[in-house]
Amino acid sequence: FFFFLVFEMATHCFSAETQERLRQFHRLEEKPTELPADLKTVIKIASLTGLTCYDWPAIADCLAILLLELAHQTGASEAEIKRASQLSRLLNEFSNPPFTFQRICELVLPRPSGYQSVTKLLNAFEKLVRVTSTIEVLEESVYNTAVAAILGDGSENDHDETQSNGENIEENVDHASSSSSSSSSSSTSSALLYSAPDDETVL
Repeated sequence: FFFFLVFEMATHCFSAETQERLRQFHRLEEKPTELPADLKTVIKIASLTGLTCYDWPAIADCLAILLLELAHQTGASEAEIKRASQLSRLLNEFSNPPFTFQRICELVLPRPSGYQSVTKLLNAFEKLVRVTSTIEVLEESVYNTAVAAILGDGSENDHDETQSNGENIEENVDHASSSSSSSSSSSTSSALLYSAPDDETVL
């Protein structure tokens, strides 16, 4: 899986075509119930890096659809689907990605170690969007350099560690919101993006 994404990253760093696809997708009045594969790749790469250079409103649309997809796949009831839809709209309240962006991407992508309970899935998602701090949408050149550095320097172990168990997402957010920011590394570090600022609050 990791090496597949490295290959995808080589052709999907910043892409003007992908940017336009996202913008067209965002402009659709009626969104599809399943996210197109090329747009899902954008979210997969973000789940590894915690970074994006694409328009946040369009990325938020993608995350919302993936949450609803996963809720359906997990056997959500009508009431749970309604709650998932309501929670997904909280993404639109951010002007930039929340500091929990990478965790959100990990959560909404289906995987064997993910949640089997829809209630736990939605509770975890709600905790991730009930934050106030955000991260920057990077410039194209900065994004390309950062993605290459992260995926090309021991990120396989980092990826395995961050995806070890979907049930631990609440604990990760609690830890991030209560601890001070990690020390900066020699390259752009995704860990810096996971750690909330000292004044971060979880609503």
